[in-house]
Order: sequence, then structure tokens, then C-alpha cells
Amino acid sequence: MPDSTQVNDVATARLAMATSAVGISQWEMLPDFTVFWDDQTYRLYGHEPDTGMTPGAIFQQAQTAANYKVTSAWLRQAITQDTSSIGEFKICWPNGELRYLAARACVQRDAAGHVKSLLGVSWDITEQRRARLAARQHRRDLVALTRRLMNQEQDTCRKLSQALHDQLGQTLAAIRLNFDALQADLPADQSNCVYPQRLDQLITLAISQVRCSLVELRPPLLEELGLIAALEHELGGPGTTRPGTELIFEASAQAQVQRWPAPVEFACFMIAREAVTNALRHAQANLVLVRLEAAGTGLAISITDDGVGYDSVQQQDVAHQAGHLGLVGMHERAQAINAVLTIQTAPAQGTQVNLQWTPPV
Repeated sequence: MPDSTQVNDVATARLAMATSAVGISQWEMLPDFTVFWDDQTYRLYGHEPDTGMTPGAIFQQAQTAANYKVTSAWLRQAITQDTSSIGEFKICWPNGELRYLAARACVQRDAAGHVKSLLGVSWDITEQRRARLAARQHRRDLVALTRRLMNQEQDTCRKLSQALHDQLGQTLAAIRLNFDALQADLPADQSNCVYPQRLDQLITLAISQVRCSLVELRPPLLEELGLIAALEHELGGPGTTRPGTELIFEASAQAQVQRWPAPVEFACFMIAREAVTNALRHAQANLVLVRLEAAGTGLAISITDDGVGYDSVQQQDVAHQAGHLGLVGMHERAQAINAVLTIQTAPAQGTQVNLQWTPPV
């Protein structure tokens, strides 16, 4: 039967194989700051175990002076203050390659309760860190692209609305004036003819459609008077609600006297418009409440309805697969201004859309 020493040796060998297989190294630091490394720790620092350098020398050489000061303080604090902690730090291999390591350590005590050593493990997190940095850069690029697209959208809408107003709108106004003059000159027996009446209705419809398009492209009052006035005009306009639905708009006292950057106000307005439209068209709601609050120099807006709600996970899948871009568009507008958009909903429990924007520091 093997003795305890043999059992410990086997357990140690098995642990070494297991940690080596997953790239985890083991190390130990004594109270006098003498350090012992296993073979894997040497490799994490770009050295072979038979190198002539001591672990302390490799540890210091692999870091800049500033980083070495920080990591040394972390180790010193861990062993002197008896704290179990985890840290991440950057090192440089002898070939100049930059790597990132994570380490975790805990204090070991002897039978008398005195600090015996600091036991630790380390592992390479270079690829994970690169992936995080790449994802972060991707998000920044996506935000910048979305912001450019939103700005281009605003510019295009402005130009298109100007063209509709100055060209098509003026042409329709001229048609209206000429038609009215022509109708006034018609003989009495032809004034009730169906064709002039039909033409009169079509001209009126065309003018109304142009005006509606102008409102859709360029929200009235938004640029001149701000978000509050634009929302009040939008939500209080004719045809906004459906029969049986109450639409309420509330704004805090601070919000009523505050303005925000133009891109922020435009994005918030468009998100609120889309959310209200969804509530009126699809939610079968009896009440839709839009509330705007000033949060310091930021803002928070919520659109709440008591309608049928929906399965948010399933709806997002449908939105991306079937081309229903309402929800996607709201998220993109929020992303363009670095705002946080959340949607809380469930079947038969209504829906609440929350947008919160905080100015960048």
C-alpha cells in the first residue's frame, strides 16, 4: 500500500498534468517574496523552464516599470493583508510579443495560523482580451456608422421635405388656384357635373397627402421649439388615436424648459413616434401614456400601453427574419446617440418602451 508521500506525489503529478492541459500554471510566493514557479508558469512568460533567470527577474523584466509597480503591490497586499484576489496584467515576451495574463492567489497558513505562503494560479487571456477589444471596437464602429446613417437620414429628409414643399406643394397650390378659377367660370348647368367634383376631391387629397408626408419627413416644431412641443403636436394631432384609446402625454417641470442636442431630440422623437404607432396599430390598448423626464442634463422617455403585449424574444426573431424594422429601427436610433433602449412586455401584460440618454462625459 503506498504511503502518504507517494499519494501526495501522484496527486501533485495529476494536478500538474490537468492544469498544464488547460494552460493554467501554478506558483507560490513566500513571506520574504521568494517566488517558485512550475514549468507552465515559465512558458506563460515566454521562457523555457531551464532558463537561467529567476522567476522574480523574469516577472520584472516582462513588465514596464509602471506595470511592475502595480502587480508587485497587488502581490504584496495579497500576502500581507491575507486577501484572496484576482488580477489581470500585461507582459512582454522576450521576442517582443505582448501577452495578457490573469492570476488568482490565496494565502496559506501553518498550524499556528501564521502566513505560510501565497499560492496562486495564472492563465493566458490574450485571445479573450483581443476578442473583447475587437468586439468593443466593432461596437464603436457600428455606433459611428449608425450615427452617420441617422445624420444622412435627417439631411435627406430635410432636402426631400424642402423639395416637396417648394416644388410639388407649390405646383398643387397652383393647380388648386387654377381649378377654382376654372370652376367659377363654368356655366351654371355644368357646375354640378361629377367630373369637376371628382377632380376637386383629388386635388384636395393630393395636397393633404403632401402635408402628411412633410410631417413624416420633418416633424413640425422639433427644430424650432424642441422635443416637448413636437411631441405635443404629434400626439395631439387629428387622427393620432383610434376610437376607444386614450393617449396621454406628460412631461416633468424640468423637461418643459430644457433642450437637448438636435440629434438626441430627433432620435427620441422618432422612437416615441414608432412606439406610439405600434401601440395604436397592434396593441389594442385602451391607454397609451408617454412620459418625458429630464435626468440631470440627460433625459428619460417611456411609452407605456395596457394592450395585448407580445413575446419579446419571438418578436425580435421575427423582426430580423421577416424585415419588420420598427423595433430594429428604434434600437439603431438609440445606439446612434449612445442611449439605452429597453422594452418590457409579455403576452396580455402590455408594453413599456424606455429610452434613457446620458450626455457623454
